[in-house]
Amino acid sequence: MTEQRRKPTLKIVTFKNPSGRFAYRVTGTIHGGRVQKNFPSHEAAEEFMNGLLQSGDQGDSAPRRVTTTLLREEDMKEAELAWGRLRKKHPEGSLVTAVDFYLSNAGQVIRDAPAEDVLVLYLSRRTMRGNQDATVAVAGSILRKFLREAKIVTISDCNQERASAWIFADDVEVRTRQDRRAQIHNFCEFLVREKYLSRNFVDDIEPPKVTHDGKVTTITVEQVLKLLQVAAVAPVGRKGVKGAMLPYFACCVLSGVRPDEARRLKRDWMWFSKENRVITGFRAKTSKKSRTIEISSELVEILEFCRKLGYGPSHFTDVAFESIRREAGVYDLWDNDILRHTYASHHYACMRDMKWLEKNMGNSEGVLLRSYLDQTVVEATGRRLLAITLDDIVPESVRAGMIRDAAPLSAALPDGPTSLSYDQSLKLLQVAAVETIGKIDPVRGGMLPYFAVCLLAGLQPKEARRLGPSRKWFDRENFLIKVPKLGEPKGQAAEGKPVDEAEMNESEIERTIPIHPELVEILEYCRQQKLSPSQYVDWGFEKVRAKAGLADIWDNGILRRTFASHHYAWKNNAVWLEKHLGVSAFGLKKSTLNREVQGEAGARLFSIGRNVILTA
Repeated sequence: MTEQRRKPTLKIVTFKNPSGRFAYRVTGTIHGGRVQKNFPSHEAAEEFMNGLLQSGDQGDSAPRRVTTTLLREEDMKEAELAWGRLRKKHPEGSLVTAVDFYLSNAGQVIRDAPAEDVLVLYLSRRTMRGNQDATVAVAGSILRKFLREAKIVTISDCNQERASAWIFADDVEVRTRQDRRAQIHNFCEFLVREKYLSRNFVDDIEPPKVTHDGKVTTITVEQVLKLLQVAAVAPVGRKGVKGAMLPYFACCVLSGVRPDEARRLKRDWMWFSKENRVITGFRAKTSKKSRTIEISSELVEILEFCRKLGYGPSHFTDVAFESIRREAGVYDLWDNDILRHTYASHHYACMRDMKWLEKNMGNSEGVLLRSYLDQTVVEATGRRLLAITLDDIVPESVRAGMIRDAAPLSAALPDGPTSLSYDQSLKLLQVAAVETIGKIDPVRGGMLPYFAVCLLAGLQPKEARRLGPSRKWFDRENFLIKVPKLGEPKGQAAEGKPVDEAEMNESEIERTIPIHPELVEILEYCRQQKLSPSQYVDWGFEKVRAKAGLADIWDNGILRRTFASHHYAWKNNAVWLEKHLGVSAFGLKKSTLNREVQGEAGARLFSIGRNVILTA
């Protein structure tokens, strides 16, 4: 039975297009297929429709293929939805103009949000993925600097123009530019996955190219020996402990350990195997695999001597590091990896074993040849460096005396950021609350407010001493301390109000610090006793520290580190601490937080107020 042919159902529909002009659509069915095509004039539409009808009347068994303007019903519905949303916001707007704008800004914001909040989410995701703390901290430091310096407040501010300007800033080196681009690229990949951006605009930023000039910085064997000899006798820290920096310099120049890796080698010496002649526990840059470094018998002897002294590579201070380099005469030659370059160059000169270097240095052959090896070093010179012994650095006749003298001192050396315990903090405030300062007009408890704001609010000592006898800096109703700028705030008293109680102008305030209720209680007690942090005197400071038994472990930042370490243990909020203390994430973790402080100890510190006041 022959299928009955369907009758064509073509018609012309007049409509108004997004540009505001009338158009004409031929729509319907013919030859069993749907037709839908737009024309600018009625005549053109009619001519097209008549041509189709004529073809149908002639019984064309293979009609010409018709190209329709709109291919799918879904497209029509989406266009109508877009048209309706555009007209609702902009009654005179053009859909074509809107599409053109979107296409010209492709890669920009799909949905907006505060940039800092999204960055915190990004860093937390990286931590959950198993990234190392140091890696996440570096990423956070670079990206927060980007947000701050490029003035990125919301995701809509994050674009190619601002990113490119920040990456290629005139005052940064090429390698720094590479790091900046890589970190922003990774962040934007996250923004694309989370539907903040439609595409990663960093792909359009040309990667900075490093041009190597062929020069590798190294020092001579004589300079290495002088450096180690100076380090063996140089005083380190407040106690002036001699030789405490020797293991750091020895590890760097006689094994090729990276400077930051050496500083992470703890004083428990679990990383050192005398029997197997290895240093262990390093993590490769590009993988999660551990890296083990084989060391010479000469370095084993040096490190074993250092272990007997009680020192480790983590016994590092910036002051000693600078003074040792100056005395050794290498300060002006220095760059960050000069000891690592020196070791690699001399080892390759005498051993010619690239595979061994790749394994122990943690770098590829290409990187070693391009950036590490000074191939002007000859074999004989290389052997001289690797032959440096303990006798060359410390004569045997003086070693026994050094070990004897170092025993009581090495235990006092810090291994990472130090802080006070809860009991030490309580004792300090109790002593401060009862000790009398002042010779002409003695004041009981005069040092209490100074120690309280440093220990329980994290103020820097110089900030605490700006808090004068007027109470303008203390807002007890809102639990705030307003740190004034340098110089005495002038302020304006309200009518009938004493100057001491006048509010501070915004221009007089450097920063505002939230404080907890226990500290408010302590400061209110001090206010009633007419005490203020600015009543600080040096001899009173020394007197309180000594009576609290803290003089031997004290350094300038110990109260601030105590505050940060206990607050982090209590609240686990690094972002709040970074803002409160004004430090980067990397600085917070590296130099401020004592990770031995655990949760309950942190909470106890901030309930210390009542105990101090009862004692006073």
